[in-house]
Amino acid sequence: MSNGLDDLANRRKTRRGRQTPPPRHPKPEQPETTEPTSSEPEPRSAPPPEAQPAPAPMPEAKPVRAGRSDATRRTRTPSVEAYLTEDLIDFLWEVESAGVARRERNLTSPVIRLALRELRARMSAEQVVERIIADAPERTGRRGRPRR
Repeated sequence: MSNGLDDLANRRKTRRGRQTPPPRHPKPEQPETTEPTSSEPEPRSAPPPEAQPAPAPMPEAKPVRAGRSDATRRTRTPSVEAYLTEDLIDFLWEVESAGVARRERNLTSPVIRLALRELRARMSAEQVVERIIADAPERTGRRGRPRR
C-alpha cells in the first residue's frame, strides 16, 4: 500500500508551477549610447578613458503614456470651460437637434468655434473687452465669498 504523503510529494514534483504571464507593455530596450565610430583610429596622445571624468548621470525621464504620440499632444486643443446662459444653452440644443436631423452629432464645440471666429472677424480683442465691461451689471457690495 502506498503512503499518502509520498503520493502528495510526487504530485508536487510532477506538477508544473504557475508561471507569470509575459508583460503586456514590456519596457523598451534602450541601446547603450555609444560614441560614433570613425574610420580613423584615435590618436595615441589622448589620455586613457579612466582619466576622464565620468559624465553626470542623466535624470530618469518620466514614462510617457502609451498610445499618445508627441504630435497628438501638440495638436490637441485645450479644454475650455464656458458658462452659458439659459438662452444660449437652448440655442445650442436647437442646433444639436437640427444636426441630429441631418445625422450629425457633437456640434456644440464647432458652434462655439464658429461664433468665436465670427466675433474675431468683427471685433478686436480690446473691443471685445470694452463691450463686455460695458454690458456687465454694476457691482454692488464686496467681491467674493462672504466671511463669517
